[in-house]
Amino acid sequence: MNNVMEIQAANNHLSNLRFVVSSSLRILNLSRNKISDFVLTENDFPNLQKLVLDFNNIRVVEALSHNSLRVLSLANNQIKVVRELALKQLVELNLSYNSITELDMKLVRCYSLTRLDLSSNQIRWLFIPKEMFLL
Repeated sequence: MNNVMEIQAANNHLSNLRFVVSSSLRILNLSRNKISDFVLTENDFPNLQKLVLDFNNIRVVEALSHNSLRVLSLANNQIKVVRELALKQLVELNLSYNSITELDMKLVRCYSLTRLDLSSNQIRWLFIPKEMFLL
């Protein structure tokens, strides 16, 4: 699998992100599966740039750290809690259609972020530090 750059595995019954380590993988789409939690490490996918996990069963997003990921889409899950993200190259984060009620972007250390979609949640409290608006 060292030459595979993209995996499209949507609409299956996958329950986790356990795959063979691949340094060539750039895009991974696991939408519409049965994933409830996941761990993302650079050891598994060192060059991953886009991860799509829409329409799964994810409830908590935490302890994600990755240096090459640029797009993360977690739309249409049941996410209630987002904490401790360190995604240095992330430019797009889609958390739409979840159950998020509060979000402290201070814990979401994604300083390259240019697009954040929080549509259709239940947000009552949102903190975005001014550093995220500096160019």
